[in-house]
Amino acid sequence: MKKFIAKVIINNCAQTRTIRAANLQNAKDILSKDGTIVAIKESAEFRLNLRFRQVDERILAIYIKELSTLLEAGVSVLDAFNSVAKGCDNARLRGIFNDICADLNAGMSLEQALKEHKSDLGLISLAMFSLGQNSGKLSNSLAILSSMLQEIAVNRAKFKKAIRYPAIALFSLIIAFNILIAMVIPSFQGVFDSLGGELPMATRAILWVEFVIKNYGFWLILGLIFSIFLWGYFYKFSHKFRVKFDAFILKIPLIKSVILHSSLAKFNLILSKLINAAMPIERALEVANGVIENRYIKAKFNQAIKDICHGNPLSSSFKNTSLYENIAIEMIKAGEKSGAIDEMFGYISSYYKQKYDWLIDNLSAYLEPILLVVVSMAVLLLGLGIFMPLWELSNRALVY
Repeated sequence: MKKFIAKVIINNCAQTRTIRAANLQNAKDILSKDGTIVAIKESAEFRLNLRFRQVDERILAIYIKELSTLLEAGVSVLDAFNSVAKGCDNARLRGIFNDICADLNAGMSLEQALKEHKSDLGLISLAMFSLGQNSGKLSNSLAILSSMLQEIAVNRAKFKKAIRYPAIALFSLIIAFNILIAMVIPSFQGVFDSLGGELPMATRAILWVEFVIKNYGFWLILGLIFSIFLWGYFYKFSHKFRVKFDAFILKIPLIKSVILHSSLAKFNLILSKLINAAMPIERALEVANGVIENRYIKAKFNQAIKDICHGNPLSSSFKNTSLYENIAIEMIKAGEKSGAIDEMFGYISSYYKQKYDWLIDNLSAYLEPILLVVVSMAVLLLGLGIFMPLWELSNRALVY
C-alpha cells in the first residue's frame, strides 16, 4: 500500500494526516469522511530490500493449502486471508497476509494486492491466483499451487541434504589445516633454522603459508568477506554478471547435471500443471520459466518462448535450446501430434526428476573420492613438510 500525507480541516482546525491507501483516490475517499482535504500528496518511501529469496516454499505451501480449504468451504477471499493470517506462525508471511487483507479492505482487487508482494510470493503464485480467479476455480488452483510448491521444496531439501556432509567435511579440513599451520608449524621453526641451507619444497610451502596467515590472516578474512558480499550484490542486482556466472557454473560437470536436471524437472512439472489447468500456452511457458533460478537456462527458455510465440513448433523451439535430450524432444513431438501436450510434459518432468533423484542419492559417492584426494594431499604436504627436515637432521646426527 502507498503512503499519503494530507492537510485536512477537521472541526475548523487544520491537521496533517498520514494515511496508507491503495491509490490517491482511495486516500481521498477515506480522508473526506473526517473533514475537508486542503492538500494531499504521495510520500516516497525508501526501503532497503536485502532479501535474496522469496518465502520458503514449504511454509508457503502449507498456508496456501489452508486458503484452498477455506475457499472450498465457501469462506470469502477476505475472510480466508484474515483467518490464515491470524493462525500464521511465520512473521514474514503473516505480515504479507495482513497487508493483502488491508489492500482488499481498501478496495484493491486480489490480483493488485498480490502484485505488491511479487518478490516474496513468486511469479508462479501470482499466476495461479490469477488463473483461479479468471476460471472461477480459485480453491482448485490453490490446491495445485500448494502441490507444486511442495514439490519444489522437496527437491531443494534433497539437494541441501546431499551436499551437507561434503560441505562440513571440507570446511572442517580447512579449519584444521589452518590451525596446524598457525599453531604447530611455529614450534618446529627452530629445528628448521638449525638445518641451514635450502629447505625442502614442501617445508618452504608450509612456512610461506604460515607467514601469510600470521601476517595477513586478518586481511585475508576481511577480503574474503568483502568478496562474498560483493559477489552477492552483483549476483542480485546485475543481470549481466548473474548470466555469466550461471553460465560458468554450468561448465562444472557434476554441478551442471544437478542444476540442469532440477531446472528441467521443475519447468516441465509446472508447465504440465498449468496447461492442464487451461492456462494459455504462452502464459504457461512464461510462468514456468519464472521459477527457473539459473539465469543462463532462463535466457535459453526465453528465446524458445519467443520462437513459439512467432509460430514455431514446441519441439523445434526447445531443441534449439540444447537443454533437452533427444528422447524428451521426441516426446514433445508425440504430444504435439496427439494433442496431449500436458501429459507429455508431465512424463518429461518425471524423467528428469528420476535422473535428478538418482544423481542426488549418489552425490556423496561422487564427492567422497574428491574429498579423499584433497585430504590426502593436505596430509601429504604437512607430513613431508615437517618430517623431511627431521629426517635430514637425523641423517646428520648418524653421520657424526
